[in-house]
Amino acid sequence: MDKKKISVSMITFFYNEEDEMGDYLETVAKKFEIMAEKLDFEYEMVMVDDGSTDRSKKIVEAFTEQHKDIKIILHSYPVNKGIGNALVEGLRLCNNDYVFWNDVDMHFDILDMDKILPHLDDKTIVVAYKDSLMYKKRASWIVSRTNYYLLKFIFYPSIRDFQFVQFYPREYVQHAKIISRSSLIPCELLTRSKGVKSVTQVPLHYYSPPHRRKSKCLNAKNVAFTLRDISRLKFKMIQESVDKVMRKT
Repeated sequence: MDKKKISVSMITFFYNEEDEMGDYLETVAKKFEIMAEKLDFEYEMVMVDDGSTDRSKKIVEAFTEQHKDIKIILHSYPVNKGIGNALVEGLRLCNNDYVFWNDVDMHFDILDMDKILPHLDDKTIVVAYKDSLMYKKRASWIVSRTNYYLLKFIFYPSIRDFQFVQFYPREYVQHAKIISRSSLIPCELLTRSKGVKSVTQVPLHYYSPPHRRKSKCLNAKNVAFTLRDISRLKFKMIQESVDKVMRKT
């Protein structure tokens, strides 16, 4: 029997990215074409517009019309709902066997798919971690390291990176009852996978473009949402542990 061809869904959630969107779509489409031909896999692009007020959505629509050979799914919110809701919606829309997400800055290079695909199976989550830690600003380094060690200590001591790129079996993420609605979602999915999925960690280069803008996630509102989700997730895990013990008694 022939082995089933691997298929992947890439989610990109965006908000007011008209200056970068055209180049992003052209670049990832070209790289997908190169790697799909080389590695023989199928792909789709799931684009979630988080209430953009600029031309971002129109650029995606025009690109989709011009490239009917590429499967592109576009969902648009009328108002900004935040990265958590956009990501959860993107996960719901995926059709292929494995899913990952990539932002418009393209920190994950599609040309590195050859380092990921050999590890994919329906029992495994593949976590890429940065092969080197390079930060343009000391403040970014402090925030990133503080966030990493906090989540590592509370949730998953053996994980080397929560916020680069992960590849999940679609069935797992679409059946997961995700309670977070912030950038904590990758941490939640990994933490709740314990005992359900194995985790393979792969070192990759993290691409930080020279035009790197200020992160739209690094603001007081999103930090507050993340802290809220950390508390909710930890409480939920404790509650589930207590329930498990009570069922055994």
